[in-house]
Amino acid sequence: MSQDNIVDAFRTILQPIISEAIKTAVPQPETKSGRRLYTREQVQKLLGIKKTAFYDYINKKKLTVLVFEGKRYIDADRLDADIKEKEVARYKHI
Repeated sequence: MSQDNIVDAFRTILQPIISEAIKTAVPQPETKSGRRLYTREQVQKLLGIKKTAFYDYINKKKLTVLVFEGKRYIDADRLDADIKEKEVARYKHI
């Protein structure tokens, strides 16, 4: 078996495993009505905050909540922009 065949065999085996691991590790925004939306859990993971801090952000109007079918969502594009502009900061634990 040549080295190229071995590399192709490993690629075929490992690529789906790595892709699935990345999808699991990185929160993916949900889509409803053509919008990218994050769930509370996804926002918590992105920002490194707890549930109480999530609701504090909402009460302080740092996050805008959309409610569909009794579940809260955050507009993913707006949150990404707010993080980039440092309107919403990720907590850094020291």
